[in-house]
Amino acid sequence: MWIGILQERNCGYGTEALKQMVSFLHAKYPQVKEIFIDPEIGNERAKRCYQKAGFQDSGEIVEDSYMLKICY
Repeated sequence: MWIGILQERNCGYGTEALKQMVSFLHAKYPQVKEIFIDPEIGNERAKRCYQKAGFQDSGEIVEDSYMLKICY
């Protein structure tokens, strides 16, 4: 996800978009119990956004990316 206009960053748009995506996926695929997302190491902005949307650090690092997940 990319919000390219600097003035539009830090307004919660990314977090809200992720929350809606997760809600949609959970409604469409209720059998799915985990959703993973993998921001690159060092991309703290993305990691914070994902955490605000409900993702939690899984404690894993795969191919230079954090692994964060939501469990149902």
